[in-house]
Amino acid sequence: MKFIALIILIFPSLVLACFPTDGSEVETIGTVVPAVYKTQEMIAHYSALELVEPECFSPDGELSDEEVKIGKVQLVVPEGVEVEVGGKYRVNGNAFHGHTGHHYTKIILSSKNVQKL
Repeated sequence: MKFIALIILIFPSLVLACFPTDGSEVETIGTVVPAVYKTQEMIAHYSALELVEPECFSPDGELSDEEVKIGKVQLVVPEGVEVEVGGKYRVNGNAFHGHTGHHYTKIILSSKNVQKL
């Protein structure tokens, strides 16, 4: 038992691992909510996934060197897949750090499979 406690103290990331942002698939649950991104030049409406609880996302070593813990991610769904605002979903896909003008949150979740709960 002491050995397990020592490992948890030395390597807390083994217990509280962050979601990868390197193209590996992740699974999370949340509610689809409408979101708005405003600048002086534009207003953009997009779908976001409000997570059941804030999740940790790992750094990718290129765009971000720090992990982030956030409760809402921009959701990208494949063409032809419908999600309804207010619906609760299990989403499988790839998480990555926002890096273009069309990425409105720190983390983007590009979904591969969306299941309504």
